[in-house]
Amino acid sequence: MSTALADNTAAPPAAPGATSLRDRLAASPLSFANISLVYVWAAIFALFALWVPDKFLTATTWQSMAGEQAVTVILALAVVVALSAGVFDLSVGAVLGATAILVSKLMADTGMAPVPAALVTLVAGAFAGCVTATMVVVFRVHSFIATLGIGSVLAAFISAISNNQLIIGLPPSFQRWATFEVLGIQGAFWIALVLAVVIWFVLEHRPVGRYMYATGSNAEAARLAGVRTNRVVFGTIVCTALIATLAGIVVTSRIATGSPTIGPPYLLPAFAAAFLGSTQIRQGRFNVLGTLIAVYALATGVKGLQLAGAPFWLPDLFNGIALLVAVALSVRRRQLTSRPAQDAPPMVQVRPPLTLREAARPHLEQLRDSLEESVWLTEPARDGGSAKVVEAAESRRSLRIVRRPGDLRRAGSPDVEALQTGIDAGAVAVEDEHVITVAAPVLTEKGRALAAVSVCAPRARVDDRLLRQMCDGVTDTARQVAAQLNEQRPS
Repeated sequence: MSTALADNTAAPPAAPGATSLRDRLAASPLSFANISLVYVWAAIFALFALWVPDKFLTATTWQSMAGEQAVTVILALAVVVALSAGVFDLSVGAVLGATAILVSKLMADTGMAPVPAALVTLVAGAFAGCVTATMVVVFRVHSFIATLGIGSVLAAFISAISNNQLIIGLPPSFQRWATFEVLGIQGAFWIALVLAVVIWFVLEHRPVGRYMYATGSNAEAARLAGVRTNRVVFGTIVCTALIATLAGIVVTSRIATGSPTIGPPYLLPAFAAAFLGSTQIRQGRFNVLGTLIAVYALATGVKGLQLAGAPFWLPDLFNGIALLVAVALSVRRRQLTSRPAQDAPPMVQVRPPLTLREAARPHLEQLRDSLEESVWLTEPARDGGSAKVVEAAESRRSLRIVRRPGDLRRAGSPDVEALQTGIDAGAVAVEDEHVITVAAPVLTEKGRALAAVSVCAPRARVDDRLLRQMCDGVTDTARQVAAQLNEQRPS
């Protein structure tokens, strides 16, 4: 008789990193939370495939829908570019309509060839973007208000040059730009697809894309990290206008007519797709792939309802509800991800150590205000490299210094090359034909200066009293910055 022996050995504890099957499924790229719109799209497809199969399940329906939604895709990509950098651009629909009228007018009334007309239109679209960017970046008008105002100006432009009449008689060669077919699908779709690939590559795989996302997430934090946020916002607005201009050229080529009312109907679907796409693939981030899925998921629902005999006003209702749901989901998801778990231990806030730039900024501004001259934090050249300015607190007085024609060095900037040999030994003053620079080392290593605080003043303004103030100021500031950095060093 055999006796069964019970195994009293306890099961080994689960590894700390082990997760349940439910957690692994939730983290999967194919999870419902990650690509819920794809499953909703499949459900919509199945619904209309059973409801109106004779109309819905035809190659002609899907080929026509791919071409019809190309302009919406292009405009939605323009919205994605703007929103990625935190710009809420309401003028994209007006830019589309204005450039559609302009390219039609150039060809129909002046007889201009399609290519020059398109180039002139792109330049005009870029100019509109520059005006908007100037209002936002230079005059600090909120992007919502600035683009709303520009949109109204462009609406007046449309009425002025078209008299609210259709512009017809466009060259057949221009019409073929967006109506040629590949695999039975209009060329407008392939143009939109190529543009989507380019924008996806820039946003996901180029530094400028990371700068845009950083600016859109927190502009002030991005600026402190060294991102030139004003340049990013300015370039983003111009790029958005150019993409909207391309959409205007493509839609004009598709319909072979310049319509004064063509722009506004595309605005709502574009924003709905961009916000709905931000809940997919890269949750909480405006992204190209999610936007493409959103455009065609919404279009599938609208097309199915139209084929089933729905009223003509249904697409606007459908897109409006989709936009509200998308924004609500996006806000809700941010709230859930930012809310700490109730059972989680309290988080300890650990402040990261200050960088040289962060430690120096307030002291440089204080010295600038007391002397009313430009103050700089510089790193001297090493091993044949180039010296560079790490941080600057520029005085408005320095902007009035007259530069010599052909002088490549900005007036009022420190001669960091000349300072390199002097600051290793302590505070030093260097003068040339235009400016006097006083510098003192902040950090030294083996008798060599690693960074220096310097003050520049016009030579004509510096007297003995100001020179003493400059020397004392840079020395004290350098000591304060060094002391603040030394406080956070581990003992």
